[in-house]
Amino acid sequence: MKILRLRDIKDRTDEELVSLLSQDKRALQELVHRYQNPIYNFARRLLGNQEDAFDVTQETFVRLINSAHAFKGLSRFSTWLFTIAANLCRDHLRERKKLVLWENDLEEKNPGGLTLTEDLPSAEEIVEAQELREELVRKLDQLSPKLREAIVLVDIQELKYAEIAEMLGISIGTVKSRVSRAREELRASLIQLREQKTEEESQTF
Repeated sequence: MKILRLRDIKDRTDEELVSLLSQDKRALQELVHRYQNPIYNFARRLLGNQEDAFDVTQETFVRLINSAHAFKGLSRFSTWLFTIAANLCRDHLRERKKLVLWENDLEEKNPGGLTLTEDLPSAEEIVEAQELREELVRKLDQLSPKLREAIVLVDIQELKYAEIAEMLGISIGTVKSRVSRAREELRASLIQLREQKTEEESQTF
């Protein structure tokens, strides 16, 4: 059996690595290297729990080993792998009977393309940014599971609509509709927060 050089392994596509899983253990190591963090971050945003996200990540790669033969290359490998992770997350949510999203991860990345100033913020800006994060967390918790799932896949995982539609077994139009509704609900919440803040500031003068 020919053992591939390390450079050859790193240069292989995902699909090629899947076909090599039974031949060279480094193929699995490379796939884990490429997708461990993305899968973990995806699971943590859906589950809101680091321990559960870690379990889902491990189980995803166990499923990969046991089900590699089921991958036929009809979709991108990343889509196939994230589908496994998404289904495992749903299993966890059913068992827990509660839905929590994006616990503590807004400190790492702002959702929905919202950005803060790159300059050193003032004390007022720091407070306002924290209020924004807290309001987003509250509103995200109130979104339905379907809307949460859609906006995480689009705005955080940056998957294409077609990939998400395939993962969730729905039409592209439905994906777009869910993302649009989620963004609209978040936008309305932020507008309300700003209006309240403006009113409070006007009352101080």
